[in-house]
Amino acid sequence: MARVDKPVLGTRQCPDCGESGSIHLAAGKRGSLYQRCGCGCRQENGRMMQSRFYYEAEWRPDCKPDAPANVYPLEEYREKLAALHERNRAAVGQPDRESQQSREVAPVSETGNEPVTKPDFIPEEKPEAEPENSKKGLIWLGAGLGLIAAIVGAA
Repeated sequence: MARVDKPVLGTRQCPDCGESGSIHLAAGKRGSLYQRCGCGCRQENGRMMQSRFYYEAEWRPDCKPDAPANVYPLEEYREKLAALHERNRAAVGQPDRESQQSREVAPVSETGNEPVTKPDFIPEEKPEAEPENSKKGLIWLGAGLGLIAAIVGAA
């Protein structure tokens, strides 16, 4: 079945591939927006993505559609976008696992074949905690055995 694009209503810079993608209005009762770019056809229907399509598009003259039903109001969209950027900045600021290990090569091992690496950190040894339910389990086991003994003794 051949694909037929809807009319181009505007354009939006794709954050993933960097191309300028065309914005279209999907057929159907939801009236969602979608984008065609180097990534392909992006049809995300979530509130945040629909809001991004709607508010970040450069609309052609007289082509701006009404906002789809699941688009955030502009102020709420700006707040959520700022919070999303803040979370991303915080996540990037935290070191990943690879950066926690030393990449410096230590002296050659005794076999002489492979280098020895030394980690930057040594994990703390935590004593194994005794399960809290072990005593309760023994009490229930004793009560169950006592009940069985009483039933067998009465019969």
